[in-house]
Amino acid sequence: MPTVYLLHFDPPYRHMKHYIGATERRVVERLGEHRMGIGGRTTRLAVEAGCKLELARIWENVPWSFERELKGRGAKELCPICNPRPPKAG
Repeated sequence: MPTVYLLHFDPPYRHMKHYIGATERRVVERLGEHRMGIGGRTTRLAVEAGCKLELARIWENVPWSFERELKGRGAKELCPICNPRPPKAG
């Protein structure tokens, strides 16, 4: 079962602030590829434009279809960098 991951772009690349991907390998290896510009086309263009790619969230051992489900929902809602949760009281 793959791991689905959410990357946050800083600064945004054009109108894009996020990338959702999936891998069966270690996420840190895949993130390294993205940061070197040999990942997906979107991340390559973002890196070439000077964006930093930050690993914002992962979902482990999920079906491949989960990646598509997340892409349909919109990544901004899922990003803890864009939507930090306030600390719990008490």
